[in-house]
Amino acid sequence: MMGCVAILALSGCGQATDALVKADKPADGTLNIETSDAGNSSTNSDKAVIGKPAPAFSLNDLNDKPIAMSDFKGKVLLIDFWASWCKNCEQAEPTIQNLATKYKAQGLVVLSINALEKDSLMPEQQASADLIAISKKAAKASSLVDVVKAVNGDKLLSSWGFSGLPAMIVVDREGNITAIENSASNASLAKIKKSIEEAVL
Repeated sequence: MMGCVAILALSGCGQATDALVKADKPADGTLNIETSDAGNSSTNSDKAVIGKPAPAFSLNDLNDKPIAMSDFKGKVLLIDFWASWCKNCEQAEPTIQNLATKYKAQGLVVLSINALEKDSLMPEQQASADLIAISKKAAKASSLVDVVKAVNGDKLLSSWGFSGLPAMIVVDREGNITAIENSASNASLAKIKKSIEEAVL
Protein backbone atom coordinates (compact mmCIF):
# COMPACT_ATOMS: atom_id res chain seq x y z
CA MET A 1 0.00 0.00 0.00
CA MET A 2 1.40 3.35 -1.05
CA GLY A 3 2.55 5.52 1.86
CA CYS A 4 0.79 8.84 2.32
CA VAL A 5 2.00 12.27 3.22
CA ALA A 6 0.69 15.26 5.11
CA ILE A 7 0.71 18.65 3.43
CA LEU A 8 -0.30 21.78 5.25
CA ALA A 9 -1.12 24.97 3.49
CA LEU A 10 -1.43 27.92 5.81
CA SER A 11 -2.37 31.21 4.20
CA GLY A 12 0.23 34.29 4.58
CA CYS A 13 1.68 36.85 2.08
CA GLY A 14 5.43 36.90 1.79
CA GLN A 15 8.13 34.29 1.99
CA ALA A 16 8.93 32.50 5.21
CA THR A 17 10.65 29.41 6.40
CA ASP A 18 11.56 29.49 10.09
CA ALA A 19 10.23 33.00 10.51
CA LEU A 20 7.66 34.96 12.40
CA VAL A 21 5.22 36.84 10.19
CA LYS A 22 3.83 40.30 10.71
CA ALA A 23 1.13 41.71 8.45
CA ASP A 24 -0.75 44.92 7.78
CA LYS A 25 -3.86 44.85 5.57
CA PRO A 26 -4.32 47.87 3.26
CA ALA A 27 -7.74 49.00 2.11
CA ASP A 28 -7.60 46.85 -1.04
CA GLY A 29 -7.72 43.67 1.06
CA THR A 30 -4.20 42.47 0.32
CA LEU A 31 -1.55 41.85 2.94
CA ASN A 32 1.97 43.18 3.11
CA ILE A 33 3.99 40.80 5.22
CA GLU A 34 7.38 41.32 6.75
CA THR A 35 9.21 38.24 7.95
CA SER A 36 11.87 38.19 10.61
CA ASP A 37 14.06 35.23 11.50
CA ALA A 38 12.96 33.84 14.82
CA GLY A 39 16.40 32.40 15.47
CA ASN A 40 17.04 31.01 18.93
CA SER A 41 14.71 33.57 20.49
CA SER A 42 11.60 31.51 19.66
CA THR A 43 10.25 29.51 22.56
CA ASN A 44 7.00 28.46 20.85
CA SER A 45 7.13 24.66 20.56
CA ASP A 46 4.08 24.73 18.29
CA LYS A 47 5.83 26.81 15.64
CA ALA A 48 6.01 25.26 12.18
CA VAL A 49 9.68 24.64 11.34
CA ILE A 50 11.23 22.86 8.37
CA GLY A 51 12.68 19.50 9.38
CA LYS A 52 10.54 19.28 12.52
CA PRO A 53 7.32 17.30 13.10
CA ALA A 54 4.12 19.11 12.13
CA PRO A 55 2.54 20.49 15.31
CA ALA A 56 -0.69 18.90 16.51
CA PHE A 57 -3.91 20.89 16.31
CA SER A 58 -7.61 20.76 17.14
CA LEU A 59 -10.29 22.71 15.26
CA ASN A 60 -14.00 22.44 14.46
CA ASP A 61 -15.66 21.86 11.10
CA LEU A 62 -18.80 23.60 9.83
CA ASN A 63 -20.94 21.34 12.01
CA ASP A 64 -18.84 21.93 15.14
CA LYS A 65 -17.31 18.47 14.86
CA PRO A 66 -13.72 18.36 16.20
CA ILE A 67 -10.91 17.98 13.68
CA ALA A 68 -7.40 16.96 14.77
CA MET A 69 -4.12 16.17 13.05
CA SER A 70 -4.47 12.57 14.24
CA ASP A 71 -7.64 12.22 12.13
CA PHE A 72 -5.49 12.32 9.01
CA LYS A 73 -2.83 9.83 10.04
CA GLY A 74 -1.54 8.01 6.96
CA LYS A 75 -3.16 10.54 4.60
CA VAL A 76 -1.80 13.21 2.36
CA LEU A 77 -3.05 16.40 3.97
CA LEU A 78 -3.13 19.85 2.43
CA ILE A 79 -4.14 22.50 4.95
CA ASP A 80 -5.10 25.83 3.43
CA PHE A 81 -5.52 28.84 5.73
CA TRP A 82 -7.43 31.62 3.98
CA ALA A 83 -9.84 34.52 4.42
CA SER A 84 -12.63 35.78 2.18
CA TRP A 85 -11.05 39.25 1.88
CA CYS A 86 -7.57 37.91 1.00
CA LYS A 87 -6.83 38.43 -2.69
CA ASN A 88 -3.66 36.34 -2.53
CA CYS A 89 -5.68 33.46 -1.08
CA GLU A 90 -8.03 33.75 -4.04
CA GLN A 91 -5.03 33.67 -6.36
CA ALA A 92 -3.84 30.38 -4.83
CA GLU A 93 -7.28 28.74 -4.92
CA PRO A 94 -7.12 27.27 -8.46
CA THR A 95 -3.83 25.50 -7.65
CA ILE A 96 -5.23 24.15 -4.39
CA GLN A 97 -8.34 22.89 -6.15
CA ASN A 98 -6.26 21.27 -8.87
CA LEU A 99 -4.12 19.47 -6.31
CA ALA A 100 -7.21 18.33 -4.38
CA THR A 101 -8.74 16.84 -7.53
CA LYS A 102 -5.58 15.40 -9.05
CA TYR A 103 -4.31 13.58 -5.96
CA LYS A 104 -7.57 12.65 -4.24
CA ALA A 105 -7.28 9.04 -5.43
CA GLN A 106 -3.78 8.87 -3.96
CA GLY A 107 -5.00 9.79 -0.51
CA LEU A 108 -4.81 13.59 -0.56
CA VAL A 109 -7.23 15.37 1.75
CA VAL A 110 -7.50 19.15 1.61
CA LEU A 111 -8.31 20.81 4.92
CA SER A 112 -9.48 24.33 4.15
CA ILE A 113 -9.28 26.48 7.30
CA ASN A 114 -10.85 29.91 7.37
CA ALA A 115 -8.93 32.41 9.51
CA LEU A 116 -8.54 36.12 10.23
CA GLU A 117 -12.04 37.06 9.02
CA LYS A 118 -12.01 39.64 11.83
CA ASP A 119 -9.47 41.64 9.84
CA SER A 120 -12.26 42.67 7.47
CA LEU A 121 -14.02 44.42 10.38
CA MET A 122 -13.36 47.76 11.99
CA PRO A 123 -11.61 47.47 15.39
CA GLU A 124 -14.73 48.65 17.23
CA GLN A 125 -16.77 45.93 15.47
CA GLN A 126 -14.43 43.07 16.34
CA ALA A 127 -15.17 43.09 20.07
CA SER A 128 -18.90 42.44 19.63
CA ALA A 129 -18.83 40.35 16.45
CA ASP A 130 -19.65 36.63 16.44
CA LEU A 131 -16.37 35.66 14.79
CA ILE A 132 -17.17 31.95 14.64
CA ALA A 133 -20.44 32.66 12.81
CA ILE A 134 -18.62 34.98 10.42
CA SER A 135 -15.96 32.33 9.78
CA LYS A 136 -18.62 29.67 9.15
CA LYS A 137 -20.44 31.92 6.67
CA ALA A 138 -17.22 32.53 4.74
CA ALA A 139 -16.33 28.82 4.73
CA LYS A 140 -19.78 27.82 3.47
CA ALA A 141 -19.43 30.31 0.62
CA SER A 142 -16.03 28.97 -0.44
CA SER A 143 -16.01 27.57 -3.98
CA LEU A 144 -13.58 24.76 -3.14
CA VAL A 145 -15.04 21.27 -3.52
CA ASP A 146 -13.94 17.84 -2.28
CA VAL A 147 -12.33 19.47 0.75
CA VAL A 148 -12.81 19.37 4.52
CA LYS A 149 -13.75 22.83 5.77
CA ALA A 150 -12.77 24.11 9.22
CA VAL A 151 -13.35 27.47 10.85
CA ASN A 152 -11.87 29.97 13.29
CA GLY A 153 -8.23 29.05 12.65
CA ASP A 154 -6.75 32.32 13.94
CA LYS A 155 -5.04 30.87 17.03
CA LEU A 156 -3.61 27.93 15.12
CA LEU A 157 -2.25 30.20 12.41
CA SER A 158 -0.56 32.33 15.05
CA SER A 159 0.80 29.41 17.08
CA TRP A 160 2.47 28.02 13.98
CA GLY A 161 4.36 31.30 13.58
CA PHE A 162 2.24 33.28 11.10
CA SER A 163 -0.06 36.28 11.36
CA GLY A 164 -0.91 36.76 7.69
CA LEU A 165 -2.42 35.06 4.67
CA PRO A 166 -1.72 32.89 2.60
CA ALA A 167 0.93 30.26 3.61
CA MET A 168 1.61 26.62 2.74
CA ILE A 169 3.43 23.85 4.57
CA VAL A 170 4.33 20.42 3.21
CA VAL A 171 4.68 17.53 5.65
CA ASP A 172 6.15 14.18 4.58
CA ARG A 173 4.83 10.71 5.40
CA GLU A 174 6.93 10.62 8.57
CA GLY A 175 5.12 13.76 9.74
CA ASN A 176 8.05 16.13 9.25
CA ILE A 177 7.74 19.51 7.55
CA THR A 178 9.69 19.65 4.28
CA ALA A 179 8.60 23.01 2.85
CA ILE A 180 7.03 26.26 4.01
CA GLU A 181 5.67 28.96 1.70
CA ASN A 182 3.52 31.92 2.61
CA SER A 183 3.08 33.46 -0.79
CA ALA A 184 0.71 32.87 -3.70
CA SER A 185 3.44 33.62 -6.24
CA ASN A 186 3.94 31.19 -9.10
CA ALA A 187 7.31 30.19 -7.64
CA SER A 188 5.85 29.42 -4.21
CA LEU A 189 2.93 27.45 -5.62
CA ALA A 190 5.33 25.50 -7.85
CA LYS A 191 7.43 24.55 -4.81
CA ILE A 192 4.36 23.30 -2.96
CA LYS A 193 3.20 21.34 -6.00
CA LYS A 194 6.65 19.79 -6.42
CA SER A 195 6.83 18.82 -2.74
CA ILE A 196 3.41 17.19 -2.92
CA GLU A 197 4.25 15.28 -6.08
CA GLU A 198 7.50 14.00 -4.61
CA ALA A 199 5.68 12.93 -1.46
CA VAL A 200 2.81 11.03 -3.04
CA LEU A 201 4.66 9.27 -5.88
